[in-house]
Amino acid sequence: MKQNMEIMSKYSETLEKERMNERQMRLKLEEEYTQNNKNHEEEVALRLKFESKLNEMHGKNRDMNTVLVRTEKDLREKEKIARDMTTDYKYKV
Repeated sequence: MKQNMEIMSKYSETLEKERMNERQMRLKLEEEYTQNNKNHEEEVALRLKFESKLNEMHGKNRDMNTVLVRTEKDLREKEKIARDMTTDYKYKV
């Protein structure tokens, strides 16, 4: 009977150690999950910020391209007017 008690006591100790190990493992996994979740949220926020800046840059580039095209068109028109005026002036002199 005493031997059975010792066996049961050792078995209980073994189970208690396993339970503590499982508890520590669970806490460690919960901590890792929390850290991974935090890292993921930070990455998503960083990607959104990057995409926002990229979209802003594309918008500015589009605006600058529009201004460039309009300026080139105006320049060609002014150059034509200047050539015509020069030609007219040469014929009048």
